[in-house]
Amino acid sequence: MKVKKVITKRQLDCIIAKYRIRCGPITIRSDGYLDVNGNVKICDTDLYKLPLKFANVYGNFLCHSNKLTTLKGCPKYVAGDFNCYNNVNLKTLKHGPEEVDGDYSCHENGLVTLKGAPREIKGNFNAFLNQLTSLVGAPEKIGKNCYVHHNNLTSLDGPQHIDGSFYVSANALIDLKGCPGFIGDILSFDNDVRIDLGNENCIVKTVVIQMQETKVAVLERCIPEIVISNQKYLPTVLRYAKYLNLYDIEGGFNEYNFAEILSDIKDGLR
Repeated sequence: MKVKKVITKRQLDCIIAKYRIRCGPITIRSDGYLDVNGNVKICDTDLYKLPLKFANVYGNFLCHSNKLTTLKGCPKYVAGDFNCYNNVNLKTLKHGPEEVDGDYSCHENGLVTLKGAPREIKGNFNAFLNQLTSLVGAPEKIGKNCYVHHNNLTSLDGPQHIDGSFYVSANALIDLKGCPGFIGDILSFDNDVRIDLGNENCIVKTVVIQMQETKVAVLERCIPEIVISNQKYLPTVLRYAKYLNLYDIEGGFNEYNFAEILSDIKDGLR
């Protein structure tokens, strides 16, 4: 039977000094993992992997601005914020925390997948400026805002409930299919994305259409002016989207049906 090697206090002190690690009081567990009663900061190094193995961190866990290629060694539980941004060779969130009570920040990396993220985040989820084509693996429930702008997303399948805002501009989206069923505040997307949720509805407080310079190749996909000028009514439109038939099978916009629902909204439909 293989016996796990437990780090000694002296070894721990040497590693902390070598990499200028800042952390609260540490408990070395019998399995060799570390519990920290406070924050952990391992940042601005040339590390490709973490030099220690954590279990529970009862504060923030910061490992941003390194050269990490893996999240091995990260704690399973973080009571505060988890932040691993600016590790440009980090492709996956595998081995990352399973539970985070604050914000989860993994932006400005090289992520190609969100698999490995917790199923629920109580704070913000920051995953912008990566190389994501899909939100599969993203937290299903997000307690605050979700920032996934500036990726290569072609679908919004992933999150199901966002209590704050959902920012998805600067992606490769054609439509809003896969959009969460509930967004507590703002849904923000570009003006070349169809307001087509497929056979689903979305409860959202505010819709903000970002006016981008559109390439000629996708000009025909631009949201019609009647939608742009009436975007304040879009939350009600999206609430009933599955019943409206706003787009035909080829993606053509049905302006008559939109005008009909617009009239009903102005007459008091909520």
